Amino acid sequence: ANALASTLGMASILFRIERASGGAFSVCRSAGDIRAAMERGSMAAVFHIEGCEAIDADLAALDVLYAAGLRSLGIVWSRENIFGHGVPFRFPSSPDTGPGLTDAGKELVRACNKLGVLVDLSHLNEKGFRDVAAISTAPLVATHSNVHALCPHARNLTDWQLGAIRDSGGMVGLNFATGFLRPDGHMKSDTPLDILVRHVDALLEALGADGVGL
Repeated sequence: ANALASTLGMASILFRIERASGGAFSVCRSAGDIRAAMERGSMAAVFHIEGCEAIDADLAALDVLYAAGLRSLGIVWSRENIFGHGVPFRFPSSPDTGPGLTDAGKELVRACNKLGVLVDLSHLNEKGFRDVAAISTAPLVATHSNVHALCPHARNLTDWQLGAIRDSGGMVGLNFATGFLRPDGHMKSDTPLDILVRHVDALLEALGADGVGL
């Protein structure tokens, strides 16, 4: 109940920003909406939630949030909920840190596929990632994750995960948090730009230009 109240409060802020922007900020519900916003010079925003604590096992809240404009969600943040298990902030570590999706989590993925809601794999552990890859009919997307081979943090993606994303026609968005970029896993503001560029290069090699975002 607390998570749902918090989510609705933040969603309200999103829509108030849109109303107050005079057309400079648009909440988009389709690819067509995004293209139209770009053409008129408006910032194209997508209603996303990270961690589905606000959604019940019966998915009633998902239906309501979708009607309000939700088009993207991360099943978990870096903790457990009724749908699955998030990776902890652990370095060095494999993302293989616990069980996969629950039955409710698998139903959530299927429901998102039917509705056209993007399932964000960032923060999901390895077994949960495998479950989504096995179930989902949509491209696999991790909106803010980096390359595990360059920074062995649990939050980053291994070679097989990058391969699964590539094979699905999906994409990865670079995470600018330095603790997920640096080979020593330290969160330092004076991190050289070339460390970030190494991750971009590795993502481009693994996924191609259409598979990499910032």
